[in-house]
Amino acid sequence: RRLAAGGTPLPEELAATVLRFARVYAALERGWLGYGRPDPYPGRVTVFQAGELTPAEAAAVAPAEYWQTLTPQPVDFQAVPGGHESMLKPPY
Repeated sequence: RRLAAGGTPLPEELAATVLRFARVYAALERGWLGYGRPDPYPGRVTVFQAGELTPAEAAAVAPAEYWQTLTPQPVDFQAVPGGHESMLKPPY
């Protein structure tokens, strides 16, 4: 039987969920660690950014310096109306 901190037994259903989560996390980590950095793209890149971001989304946005590492050409940033999800809905 699996034990929580302090030696308390976990309910079987919770233990199975935790184990499943750990296996998925381990698979994702193996995939991520095996992914190499892409070669720079030789053309121009345009990044469409949502004009309305939550604080969490704003914190997760990749900085311009990162995008510039992906191409030797200037990177064009375009703000589009809407949030992260609504910017993908018509009228685009």
